[in-house]
Amino acid sequence: NVLSIRRMQTQEVEDEVKTEVQQQRGTTANGRRYLTLCEEEERRGALPKAIAHLRTAITFEPKNVSFRQKLDRLEQQLKAAKTASK
Repeated sequence: NVLSIRRMQTQEVEDEVKTEVQQQRGTTANGRRYLTLCEEEERRGALPKAIAHLRTAITFEPKNVSFRQKLDRLEQQLKAAKTASK
């Protein structure tokens, strides 16, 4: 039945999106906790502290690509800020 196949396909896509969102926010309680701390420090402009929290999050989720991408971005921002202040 075509309708059943479409429902299954739709559910598969929804599951993939949900997994991707969870991956971005973290899959472990500690990963999410330290990501939240990172984001709070980032909003305050405390990039070194934000980076430290994110590195801690990565110890709980070493395969989290989203965390690693965010770490790269924050490190680049910190480097740019240090260069601009010289």
